[in-house]
Amino acid sequence: MKLKNIIPPIRFESGVAKIPDNYVETLRKALEGLRDRRNVRLHLVGHADNQHLSSVLARTFGDNAGLSRERAGEVADFLSGHCN
Repeated sequence: MKLKNIIPPIRFESGVAKIPDNYVETLRKALEGLRDRRNVRLHLVGHADNQHLSSVLARTFGDNAGLSRERAGEVADFLSGHCN
């Protein structure tokens, strides 16, 4: 069975991959709602706008696709660290 939108979209600050502090509780609640399910696989997709990154951000993320991957990775790391 495929469930969609279990984790609502995260609104990251511009040029930032860190999960906003006010969103952490939302993620914890989403995880709690999945605790009784077996064999759960989450598909996380990061997004960024089409604005060019500053030179500082480009050195960190490469491009918008890199920023998107980093955002998805941050959420994946958070979820994997709180699943136990």
